[in-house]
Amino acid sequence: MTYEKIIGHFAIQGKIEKTESIGSGHINRSFRLRNADPQCPDYLLQSINTQIFKDPLALTENIVKITRHLRSKYSEKEADTRTLTPVPGLTGEYCIKDENNTWWRMFIYIPESKVIEVVTSEKVAYEAGRAFGTFLYHLADFPADEIHEVIPGFHDPIKRISDFKEAVKMNRAGRLSEVEKEVALLLSRTGEMTKIHRLASEGKLPRRVVHYDTKCSNILFDRHDNALCVIDLDTVMPGYLINDFGDSIRTFANTAAEDEPDLSKVHFNIDIFRSYAKGFLEATAAFITPAERENLVFAAQYLTYEQALRFLGDYLNGDVYYHIQHPLHNLHRARVQIKYLEELDKHCRQMKKMIDSF
Repeated sequence: MTYEKIIGHFAIQGKIEKTESIGSGHINRSFRLRNADPQCPDYLLQSINTQIFKDPLALTENIVKITRHLRSKYSEKEADTRTLTPVPGLTGEYCIKDENNTWWRMFIYIPESKVIEVVTSEKVAYEAGRAFGTFLYHLADFPADEIHEVIPGFHDPIKRISDFKEAVKMNRAGRLSEVEKEVALLLSRTGEMTKIHRLASEGKLPRRVVHYDTKCSNILFDRHDNALCVIDLDTVMPGYLINDFGDSIRTFANTAAEDEPDLSKVHFNIDIFRSYAKGFLEATAAFITPAERENLVFAAQYLTYEQALRFLGDYLNGDVYYHIQHPLHNLHRARVQIKYLEELDKHCRQMKKMIDSF
């Protein structure tokens, strides 16, 4: 099925004159559809990666429910730039399957917006914290049991630790002897790293609708670096607020690239942390619980630990999950996470004092 035929299944306005590929394309292929009619919007056409998201209908149902709820929090004009707007098909469905069994969905393209891949300033960090915090604030009254868990056990420490132990035991790629030090370090911390699971089991952490992929590139900014809209809602599911905060700190405040081979470049940027935490806590002040506040710093440590498990586990399994550019890619990624976890450990007390000050 050609793009023209796919586009023809959606209820668009105007006439599309140009299709442009955008983004990196690692998860979902994305295309900007430029409208020939200046009075009509451009659109974003995306394929859905069913290797990761096994149930595209449940995924789409989540996104439609969430965006409708978010739109209700804004005026009609404001909502057009503050949340994604899914475009229905001609028969009312919000995702279309083509003849190759590829699923497609469409959104209205938000004009004069940009993505920032790397946190470049304290302002960007603050705006991002405020954007993700506001996203959670607007969803605080949305029942978590009305949303599908699109990736079961996504941030479940019991599952992640079990998967890692299995990778160590099986040693499918024969690489265990190369990483015994890293494996021993990660296994030595399994007890403390199940804390979120324990707190949740004891009912001390409320189960909420959360984003679960809170990196900077999942926010649209305007030309002045003000946050407009949280995007990439594929991983929105029931979960815990502290994991959204923790995953942001894992990526935002690390001074090195995720796959940096030179570990001397891996440091914790306390100023970025402060700015992000300030924006996040300002936006969530009305509903965040004391237990959630108390465990924000631990969540940053846990999410970093979890990602180290995942990268090193994939290395031991023979690089079957993450795309790699060279044979040591996942090992470099894992070592960056381990080094960054050490940095977070060193600054733990300082981070907690900052959280308490907001």
